[in-house]
Amino acid sequence: MKNSSIIFLFVVLGCAGLPVDKEYNSFPETKDAIVVRQARYIDNNSTDVTFELDLYHLRGYDYGHIVSSSYFFNDYLDSTFFTFSANGQFKFVSAATAKANSTTPSSAVILVDESGSYDTLDQFNSRTQGIVKLCQDFITPSQYMLGGFSKNGNVNNQPADFIQSNLTPYSQDQMPLIFKLIGKIGGKSNLYDAVNGAIDKFSVLNSNKSIIVLARTNDEVSSSSLNAIIAKATANQIQVHVLFLGTPAVNNSLPKLAESTGGLYVSCPSIKELMCAFENLYSVLSGAANLWRFRVNFKPAGGVSSGQEFSVAIQVRDPLYKIDYNPIVAYVKVP
Repeated sequence: MKNSSIIFLFVVLGCAGLPVDKEYNSFPETKDAIVVRQARYIDNNSTDVTFELDLYHLRGYDYGHIVSSSYFFNDYLDSTFFTFSANGQFKFVSAATAKANSTTPSSAVILVDESGSYDTLDQFNSRTQGIVKLCQDFITPSQYMLGGFSKNGNVNNQPADFIQSNLTPYSQDQMPLIFKLIGKIGGKSNLYDAVNGAIDKFSVLNSNKSIIVLARTNDEVSSSSLNAIIAKATANQIQVHVLFLGTPAVNNSLPKLAESTGGLYVSCPSIKELMCAFENLYSVLSGAANLWRFRVNFKPAGGVSSGQEFSVAIQVRDPLYKIDYNPIVAYVKVP
């Protein structure tokens, strides 16, 4: 089966950021980011469920550092880093490193959330540079489309405006179009409708299809349902990757969207984690470094039944150096 992915970027511009210098690849300050590459159901009985977490620990760097497009540093993780927040008992079964599968070169639709405002989340508009960098990674034979979405705001075409009419490799003349698109701020999030429309942008000839989403809120006004777009993406062999900027959503809709389709999910409390994710995303999808694989047994207080869904919030902290990292979410569904 061909791997498929969908990348959604929800981004709003308040001021013009500087583009990435492709020759020198100077990038703004970033902060370590823990990425859930995949949450995977293993087995269950009537009392407990076992699942696996494939994780990356992306290292952040100081301002003005040099970007490598083919390699990233996957920093250390072990089971002592994690604290689970759910009503039940957790036990680590195993921990190991594993070879990651590559889903590049790829065909990707990148979606930027234009709803609301980013004034407090990203007052200096660093995300523009991150989006440009990600687009620049899609060179031949990879190809992409970049779109922005919202409803009742400044996005003219529904459910999303795109800078291209079809999938193309990055070219320098696209940069002004990227800046113009990301400035269309306002309205409500129609994330599900945008994802539904993005799925239709691919042809049967595209391989390693992906949708990348930068999100700042849950869906607010779509007519499409979460379960419907998950089923449609899965049927079309498309992974949906979600980068969430801000306070993590209270429900599990975005981790569920990503992890149900085999996509990655990263929750970014600040712009610095988001920039780290932007910088390394294409290399992560390329499987450029081994990942950390943890097998976990969860015994919920109420037992386990067929069709049951679990969304487990996990706090991440280095106990030796007392460093808190971004939280992660494991979404698991029992068959």
